[in-house]
Amino acid sequence: MGARLAFDRGCHAWKVPSVFKDTEKRDAVHMQPSMAALEEAQKAIQQLFGKIKDIKDKAEKSEQMVKEITRDIKQLDHAKRHLTTSITTLNHLHMLAGGVDSLE
Repeated sequence: MGARLAFDRGCHAWKVPSVFKDTEKRDAVHMQPSMAALEEAQKAIQQLFGKIKDIKDKAEKSEQMVKEITRDIKQLDHAKRHLTTSITTLNHLHMLAGGVDSLE
């Protein structure tokens, strides 16, 4: 390229050759799509986090429903066990009463 920085003693500043200025402009133009892509990626990440939160909330609700259902099933299981024991005891009592009647 051959472009060199030069110090301007009158302004006490470095003079930037136009080649570098053109490069900056070109980089700025190329940066625009990059910034848009970055913003788009950030939006996609935010949406993904939202979906993950929704799934987590639904999973927690489902887990709570399963706990309630299993609790109800346990209660029904205990009730069935007690009912079966009561019926068996009543049958034994009925047989005992029938045996006493036959002995008299």
